[in-house]
Amino acid sequence: MSKTIAPQEMMMLNDNPVIRTVCSPQFITGDMVKRHVRRANLAVGDTVMVQCFSHDREHLIAEVEYRVTARVTSIKVVEKPDFSTHQSEETGYEVRQWSDWCYVDEPLPTVSHAQRLDPVASSEVSDDRAIVKWNVGKRAYEVISAGEVVGEYNDKDAALYAASAHGTTAAA
Repeated sequence: MSKTIAPQEMMMLNDNPVIRTVCSPQFITGDMVKRHVRRANLAVGDTVMVQCFSHDREHLIAEVEYRVTARVTSIKVVEKPDFSTHQSEETGYEVRQWSDWCYVDEPLPTVSHAQRLDPVASSEVSDDRAIVKWNVGKRAYEVISAGEVVGEYNDKDAALYAASAHGTTAAA
């Protein structure tokens, strides 16, 4: 797991800022959240939801709320040796954790590495289901039904059409 929050992991959803990260909950601090609050230019009273996901971003591990409790703006004046002055505005934030960490109690499903690479090997696939899978070596789409390759196609639409003739279609 990552130990930082990437800039692209903060987003605005319906006027609510959300940080969706793969960073472990034990590493998230108020300073990390404050950095993203400053970048988003939030106001006092805004709530930021921080959600921690598994490495593959398929399962929510935990979430917490942070709230912006103070925003202080000051003007910084810098005098240059050539008698010119430059002004800049600096904004400081205070961010506090507003709720306790809420951990998801459900255990994460375990899927072997081989099942992720080959969905046909998965026990979830039934015999009446056809799968369209890209074969990198052959550079073609394979239609797999009942664990056997029943056709190879260069066009994905043609492969999906052929798979629909063998039952329910699923693209892998």
